[in-house]
Amino acid sequence: MIMTVDEQIFGFNKYAFAAATLLTIFWWNSRVAWESITVYPPNGLQLETCRGLPFFPSISRKFVPNVFIRDVLINEALHRWSARYYLALMVNPGDEYELLVAFKETLPHFPILLEVYQGVQECLKLGHIPHDIFQGRTSI
Repeated sequence: MIMTVDEQIFGFNKYAFAAATLLTIFWWNSRVAWESITVYPPNGLQLETCRGLPFFPSISRKFVPNVFIRDVLINEALHRWSARYYLALMVNPGDEYELLVAFKETLPHFPILLEVYQGVQECLKLGHIPHDIFQGRTSI
């Protein structure tokens, strides 16, 4: 099949070029830009994930009330031949306990998790946010 100049863009079929462009846009929109955990001492915690392009972000938030939080912990999981650490919230919204994983997509290293863990524990224990505690946030 012979293509005319109108059917080609940079030497490629214009439909293949459009499909590749749409796949690239979809891939960029599904990438995680950053994740955060925010403590609201009298109320609870909020887990937040931002996906997509900087000028068109898609942010998902999950708020966990303080009355449902039983503990915040750093857990270890085995993945293939290595161990990975993750920050989890043990919640009890009903009859069963459940683990909500913070930083599920970015999976920061242990020293960063430890710093965020200590900050969250201090905020929950004191009931207010001290001046030297920051919002726990990781990005790729």
